[in-house]
Amino acid sequence: MSRVKVAFLGAGSFVFGPTLLAQCVQENRISGLTWSLVDRDFESASLMAGIGRRMAEAAQVDAEFTAVRDPDAALAGADFVVCSAAVDINRRFQIDREIVSRVDSQELITEFGGVAGLMSSLRQMTLISDIAARMARVCPNAWLLDISNPLPRVCQAAHDEGLQTAGFCNVSVCGYGKLYEIFEGEQTSYPFSEAQALYDLQMGGTNHLSWLVDVRDRKTGSDLMPSLRNRLDERKASVPSKCEEYGRRTGYLLMSGDAHVQDFLPIDGLESSIDWVTHGSYEERAARLKLLSDVSEGRVSIDQLKPQPSWERPSDFIEAMVQGTDATFTSLNLVNTGQISNLPLGLFVETEASIRNRALTPDSMTLPESVLPYSLLAIEINRLIAETFHTKSLSKLVEVIDLDPTIVDKARGREAAIECLAAHADVIGTYD
Repeated sequence: MSRVKVAFLGAGSFVFGPTLLAQCVQENRISGLTWSLVDRDFESASLMAGIGRRMAEAAQVDAEFTAVRDPDAALAGADFVVCSAAVDINRRFQIDREIVSRVDSQELITEFGGVAGLMSSLRQMTLISDIAARMARVCPNAWLLDISNPLPRVCQAAHDEGLQTAGFCNVSVCGYGKLYEIFEGEQTSYPFSEAQALYDLQMGGTNHLSWLVDVRDRKTGSDLMPSLRNRLDERKASVPSKCEEYGRRTGYLLMSGDAHVQDFLPIDGLESSIDWVTHGSYEERAARLKLLSDVSEGRVSIDQLKPQPSWERPSDFIEAMVQGTDATFTSLNLVNTGQISNLPLGLFVETEASIRNRALTPDSMTLPESVLPYSLLAIEINRLIAETFHTKSLSKLVEVIDLDPTIVDKARGREAAIECLAAHADVIGTYD
């Protein structure tokens, strides 16, 4: 059997690197894979290659791991390209934070919404566009499996370059925990097994703005939506939750959690900005790097490496396509070919999806009329950001700012954006 090549870009990721390898080698036990690991920090990629080899040896799985400096060499002949890479993410985000906080102290600073989210999008789209151009030369038929944010915008940029692209984000699975809390009065944690055993549900929309449109008792098939709406009304006075508030307003619960939906909805009552967009401080990353080095070089047992939890599972996608197994994804970001009938075609949407006999099929649905305006606004902002990126148009960027409901002071938003553009011109180029 011929070997399958996986190029892993951003393999030195604090979370995704060891987690993806552990999923593919230790959990899914996918044999016959040849891994090319790439990271701007070659030392990290080399350590991860050593980690992969030790995992494969311990699990008795046939897998090869090599750290590669040249991205073209890593991508050449790849069947799958997993991307968790980012453009100097910590330092660049702190530049945005300083500028936006100084120009408009009232604006939320997140990796999706507002000026900071717009700048993060343009940087990541620039990176993925370069990757896509390389892939078009050396592995045009490969799947790009993206786990880097802002996910639908990164995926859109890759798709616009002609790549078959899937985006992995399981934030909406948190909705199972919310349902369990509402119905059972108790907290539960990932993977929310208790809730998934009780409820059969359908959800979808756009990334980080997924709506629960149907929920049924898994054993009896009875419709739980009327009961859910009653419970939401009962909790109005005692549980301050933006997702629940929009659930009462529309009749359909938001599944992604307040910290994520604040990037797309008006900010009334929301006060939290994020200080760090990556997993782990510099000190935590340094300690993690030492542990990876010790494990890679055999100084400590492989059992000492406990990968940070990552809910995204491109490993299941690779296994299903390589070995012909079945796979179901609670939420998968794919270009809309009609799976959400009342959202625009050609843009990325999020639904459940499955792979059967190596055929990928997204769940089909229609969003309720009451939630449609919110999803249409989010997907239109994504479309405009893609157009801004492709045209390098300052006027299009202003359109994004004017449309984004999380930017309340449009004049200050434009001022902050122009200053941020100048600060990142070495990465994203000139917009005029």
